[in-house]
Amino acid sequence: MILIIGAMASETLEISHLIQNPDNFTLNGKNVVTGEINGHSVMIMTTGVGKVNAAFGLTSVLSSYDVTYVINVGLV
Repeated sequence: MILIIGAMASETLEISHLIQNPDNFTLNGKNVVTGEINGHSVMIMTTGVGKVNAAFGLTSVLSSYDVTYVINVGLV
């Protein structure tokens, strides 16, 4: 699975529109969308702003799912 994380919904929203057969849920208080993009299993998580939120969200996913790649997206 490919995990894509971003701090704010504005950073992850456009990518989530690309997902086929989306499933929206909450994992430890973080918004998550799973599905497929071009035949690849993808999970998109909006972590919240800050290093602690990013670390907590990433740890939540890595402890429960088999993730092959992590892509961090964001705005400067």
